[in-house]
Amino acid sequence: MAEETKRNSIASRWLRSFAVRLLLLLVVFTFVPVILYQEFQGADEEKNGLLLSSVSEKGRLAAMVLKPFMKPGSPESIERLNDRLRAIGEGDETVIRLLFRPSGQFGAKNFYLISAWPTLSTSDLEDERNSLIGSGILDKIRDSCDWNYSVADRLQPDENEAEIVTSVSPVLNDSGCWVVITSDRTEAVLNSSLGREYWRTPEVQIAAMIYLVMAVAVVILFLDGWRNLRRFGRLAGRITHRDRGHASFRSLNRIPELDTVAVEFDRMVQTLRGSARMLRQTAEENAHALKAPVAVIAQALEPLRRHAGDEADPRFIRAIQVIEKSVAKLDSLVSTVRKLDETTADVYDGVLEEMDLSAFLTQIVKSYKADLGVANIEVVDDIAAGIRVLATEDILETALENILDNAADFSPEDGEIGVTLRQDKGLCHIDVVDEGAGVPGNDCQRIFDRYVSERPQNNGADGEDHYGIGLWIARRNIEALGGNISAANREEGGLRIRITLPVQH
Repeated sequence: MAEETKRNSIASRWLRSFAVRLLLLLVVFTFVPVILYQEFQGADEEKNGLLLSSVSEKGRLAAMVLKPFMKPGSPESIERLNDRLRAIGEGDETVIRLLFRPSGQFGAKNFYLISAWPTLSTSDLEDERNSLIGSGILDKIRDSCDWNYSVADRLQPDENEAEIVTSVSPVLNDSGCWVVITSDRTEAVLNSSLGREYWRTPEVQIAAMIYLVMAVAVVILFLDGWRNLRRFGRLAGRITHRDRGHASFRSLNRIPELDTVAVEFDRMVQTLRGSARMLRQTAEENAHALKAPVAVIAQALEPLRRHAGDEADPRFIRAIQVIEKSVAKLDSLVSTVRKLDETTADVYDGVLEEMDLSAFLTQIVKSYKADLGVANIEVVDDIAAGIRVLATEDILETALENILDNAADFSPEDGEIGVTLRQDKGLCHIDVVDEGAGVPGNDCQRIFDRYVSERPQNNGADGEDHYGIGLWIARRNIEALGGNISAANREEGGLRIRITLPVQH
């Protein structure tokens, strides 16, 4: 059940991601127009079929009307054809052309333009004939005269007019092959997709332009919001790491609607800085206020200690010893609390900088080798060179000191502490191992909890009481640097504590 809940949480988190939503948006913007285009194209083809059937019927009717007058020869017969063409085409925007190819001749070039409506001058007839031959309309009937079909070919007779050829109706008789070609110039036909690809129609192009502008606007809106959030993230890193006091979310924001969020972020940063200053001030004031009566009690014990002889009441001597021990413990506790508050303030307000972890860790280990040599504990190090991280010396040094102190406290006399530093891709690992007893019950992560200590009282290497905050401080400091810390019992005995930090390239 817990595993399923975790999977659902991960899936829900991914669905809320800007990147996933932008990807889904791009998929929608890519496939929706394709689907709509196919649907609209199908509907357009049906509409064009009906439109073409309607207008091409005019050509077949014109051919039937003109068929009785299709006789070669005399000017009177040509005049009658012209009169019939005028009667058919007058009052309509249909263009009618009548061509004739004498019997026994073949090929499209042997057709002659006999008559046309609207009327053409004699000089224009030859140009019109060549235009029709060049368009390829007559190629289907160049060798025979028995093919009747509807077409949708666009013609541009001149720069100012366009037309669509809607039908080619051949009529074969004894004199030869007669062809009636009809074209349409109506706005409904010219604006349709007849004779051209559907995407070339003005409606599709305008719709595509509007859709593209809308898609680009939405994507830009998403990207702008995404960039602004990433800009906020980079600024948060700059405020945390280097640019303390000089940058603000408000000045970096580019989206007016996020001004309120930016102002609240700036207020939160100022609150954290104020809290850090207050923690340091309070820690110092409390330590000063508590140290004073502790010092007074310690000084007041001096006369009592001097007057307590061998013959004094044992209870009197015992009372003085208890008071002395309690004063020492209280003094140690005051120092510990002050250190805890100052460490918390450093986490809130520490400025991270790029540092050479290899050199820093080498120096720390060198100092510990000198200090632990007195206790006959050897420190062995294996530190890779050139590893750099983003941290502060104070925060990192406090964490390392507490971990090394813990290893030293549990190491047997003449024991060995190992310190290694290795890099693995974008992470580095600091391992501190000892030869102590390890953690009872294998509950290793518990040692990083506050006020948890597995050592007996007064069993530290420094002879002081321990309150179980050293490893807790180490974990908090490492996590404040963007890393993590873990512990595990070693098979050969002892404990391994590992610090993992991101590497700076």
